[in-house]
Amino acid sequence: TRGEGIFLHLNTNTLTAWQAVADDSAHLQNLRRAHRQWRMNRALPPPHDDYWPGDRYLLLHTLSHLLIREIAL
Repeated sequence: TRGEGIFLHLNTNTLTAWQAVADDSAHLQNLRRAHRQWRMNRALPPPHDDYWPGDRYLLLHTLSHLLIREIAL
């Protein structure tokens, strides 16, 4: 009883290679900065960077939403 859904296995070497490139991307730097500012605006406890969910999480979470949208269409 694993529930309903689609189960994917992604190549971890590909994810690691993506992460190495993405670490220095301007887009992810902007997202990290926006997350830090969002926490500071709400007076949440520091250190703010410790609460960043991670670049890989962001990739996988975005991928899941794209898949859901495609399936729904």
